[in-house]
Amino acid sequence: MLLEQARRDHDALGSLIARATTDMAFRLRLKAEPVAVLREAGVEVPDGCEVRVREVDPNCRYLFLPPFVGSLLTLAQSPSGAK
Repeated sequence: MLLEQARRDHDALGSLIARATTDMAFRLRLKAEPVAVLREAGVEVPDGCEVRVREVDPNCRYLFLPPFVGSLLTLAQSPSGAK
């Protein structure tokens, strides 16, 4: 079930991005109301989730980091957490 939704979300996102490259009114709405547009396309966006839309800038690069899990790793490596 989750895999099916992930595939639907992936397909919907691809369609949204393709449309945003040729339809300026849609692009502006996607930037202004990303959660509403994503949900209208069938993409699951949890309540309270913030969505940020960024346009590609050839002079800028983005680095996305996963959530910090250092404290979890420390517990797993400690003597009390050792296996």
